[in-house]
Amino acid sequence: MKKLTAAERANRLREIETQREELMPEFSNIRSRLQNVQGQQANLEKQLQELTSPPPKHGWRTAGRSGDTARVRRELDQVRQSNEQLQEEMRPFQKQLDHLAKEEESLLNNPPKVSLADLQQTQAEITKLEIQIDRIGQAREEAAARTPTAGIESLKEEIAQAASDRDLLAADLDLGEGSEADLKKATTHLTKLRKQLAEQEETASLAGATQRGYEKRLADLSETKRQAEQEFRCQLSLYAKEIHDAGLQKIVKAFEEIGPALNEILAANKLSGTHGTGDEFSRLSGRVRLDMGGFHGIENNSISADEELVSERVAGILADIRKS
Repeated sequence: MKKLTAAERANRLREIETQREELMPEFSNIRSRLQNVQGQQANLEKQLQELTSPPPKHGWRTAGRSGDTARVRRELDQVRQSNEQLQEEMRPFQKQLDHLAKEEESLLNNPPKVSLADLQQTQAEITKLEIQIDRIGQAREEAAARTPTAGIESLKEEIAQAASDRDLLAADLDLGEGSEADLKKATTHLTKLRKQLAEQEETASLAGATQRGYEKRLADLSETKRQAEQEFRCQLSLYAKEIHDAGLQKIVKAFEEIGPALNEILAANKLSGTHGTGDEFSRLSGRVRLDMGGFHGIENNSISADEELVSERVAGILADIRKS
């Protein structure tokens, strides 16, 4: 199986939960029907056993027993067929659910190892992407400012007016009222304007392509940044979980050492209080409780002193004193 990143693992766990939720309604429906059929089958099998078993000593057979037996057998055959059919329907659902459960267990029990260096690397990638996004966003704004949109509209109006003037001069020349030189001059001017328009439209087209390219690049970088940020969050949670579990183990280990320490304290109190000056050095109930709110991972949150061990400890100390 491909080794998943922290984010891919989290996404896959969500997918597994979604797939399970999609399967469960139909699976639960089939399972409920199967349980009903199995209950009917058990009841009919019990009836058949009662009908076919020998009568008790000094007993008698109920009238119509033979007909009842045949009816129960028929009903039992039908129920058994339904049982087999429902089990066959449920089998693919159960197989998929078992596969999902197995994959989920593997993902939960084998999370990716995340180090501080991994977090630093991912954060550096995010920072690099942010710089790229800012740079390209600024370049896009500068390119948009260079697009000659207003100039094109103004030039189109000027061309329309020049074309109208040229048309009037052509009509005047045809009527013998205008000059050919004026018409030629107007035509040259119109051609020049149209050339300028073509150049500006080409520039605008290229600017549009540049804008679309920037937008596509920004969209790609933003998606990459989103994925990197998700990876960072998932990595950070896994890293925090390791810190958490290590701290929890320290608590558990320390709590396990409290029992022997508590016995020593109570033995000292008893030794002084009973055999010494009567002083007790601390008032302890003989029980210590760790209040973690039923925290997962701590099975035993209460430790009591072992009175027998305390007494043995006191007796041992007194015996050692007498040996001298």
